[in-house]
Amino acid sequence: HTVQATTKQPVFTAGQNNHWMDTVTVVPVVGTEKNVKVYVADQSLLTAHTYTITFHKDSAQTEELSWNLTDLTSGTIKLQNQPLGDNEDYPYPVVDGLLFQVSKPEETVTSFEVIKNGDGPLDPPASAGASWQDFPIPDPNYNVWPSMANGSFWFVHTWPNGSRGSFEAFMARTFQYTGGYGVADGKGIHHLLPHDFEIRFTGNGKAFDNWVTETVIDVPFELWDIGDVNDPDDDYQLVPYIYDYDTNGEFNLLYDAVYPDDPIGWADHEVSSAQNDPWTDPFYWIHPTDNTPGSQGYNNMIAALENDPGPKAEWYYQPGQASGAYDGWAGMHRMVLVNWNGGDVTTASSPSDYNAELPDIGSVFRIVMAKPNFDGDSLLVYGPTAIASKDNGLPKRFRLEQNYPNPFNPLTTIRYALPRQSKVTLEVFNVLGQRVAVLVNGKQPAGVYSVQWDASRFATGLYILRIKAGNFVSSKKMLLVK
Repeated sequence: HTVQATTKQPVFTAGQNNHWMDTVTVVPVVGTEKNVKVYVADQSLLTAHTYTITFHKDSAQTEELSWNLTDLTSGTIKLQNQPLGDNEDYPYPVVDGLLFQVSKPEETVTSFEVIKNGDGPLDPPASAGASWQDFPIPDPNYNVWPSMANGSFWFVHTWPNGSRGSFEAFMARTFQYTGGYGVADGKGIHHLLPHDFEIRFTGNGKAFDNWVTETVIDVPFELWDIGDVNDPDDDYQLVPYIYDYDTNGEFNLLYDAVYPDDPIGWADHEVSSAQNDPWTDPFYWIHPTDNTPGSQGYNNMIAALENDPGPKAEWYYQPGQASGAYDGWAGMHRMVLVNWNGGDVTTASSPSDYNAELPDIGSVFRIVMAKPNFDGDSLLVYGPTAIASKDNGLPKRFRLEQNYPNPFNPLTTIRYALPRQSKVTLEVFNVLGQRVAVLVNGKQPAGVYSVQWDASRFATGLYILRIKAGNFVSSKKMLLVK
């Protein structure tokens, strides 16, 4: 079927003040730039100067961080002792036509990544999160399909119950008791920031079956707190607690036939609508209080659990509730891996019926946490040149941008630029080369345009977006996931 979409008005056209709220590049010297956004607030006041943002604490007695802004070009201090904002409505300062939005980091996961598969490192990394469920991923415009050498694609998620497909549900369930139940400073992810974490499929890990047999079992993966991703010497191994959902003594994918009396599709994860996304036994991340880099704390706790599981640290403990080698505290929990489009859970009779039983041996999943700034961090901001109001802001070249989000379900947005008036056709084709949608067909003046495609009537799969504007032809791949 061919459908006609409605084209929105240009994002900007000739004569508008079109550089307002353009983003300005922030370059880290020391520390992260992720908590700083700089925007054009008044293009007539821009100076093209270079600025530095420096972070500091007023004294050793305070944990509060503040920041200064210095104009390096003129050698003048523009702002001093500015607090970090904590919401979008905070009154951020404007200097020389630039809005400086310097914020506290949101306490969240910032990326789910596959950095290695069975064939070796992936650079750039592949996605390990469902972007259409608002999971943050390395690059919405890039992915590796499939992400595993064995032909499968995996997501990090939480134990499903029919309504936990979203990133919001993942955050609520995974970090509910992080740090231990009832700790004085509350519950949640802030106990883990700013460390990053990895699931490493080595083929020779061990885990504690905490709920069924209370024994140590072999598992194909290891859990690691990798601390600073740039410092491999601070990594230490964590102890997985397994909920052996199918009580078979193994870590594996689930399928309906394990519990035939349960509702049809119970073994399907709600990350997508089709009943073909099996999930693994849930696992919990327990941090040994002995966090010596390497595997010392892990080895001691596993040995103690093998000898006598009675004095174990429960999955919701805070440090000190157990003792000796048993002592550990609650990290992330209720986590599963989902084999996306792995096979029909209603007809599978064993994990081997799926396209892959588990991720590749050698694969590594990385969970990247938000990073705060610290005392001594510094960033550079290169201010743009002042722009006269007569600047018509027209694009300098034809351009078709990657649709966003991608993958998507069912709506996605497409932007394109025309440097001059052109006869434009913007079409969508399936993998057989059949045209399925006409989004634009007609003359348009120069400008930047935004078009939304509603693919609710179309099947999951790969689609090709193609634009022709005069002699300019370009295409992009789009992945519809339902």
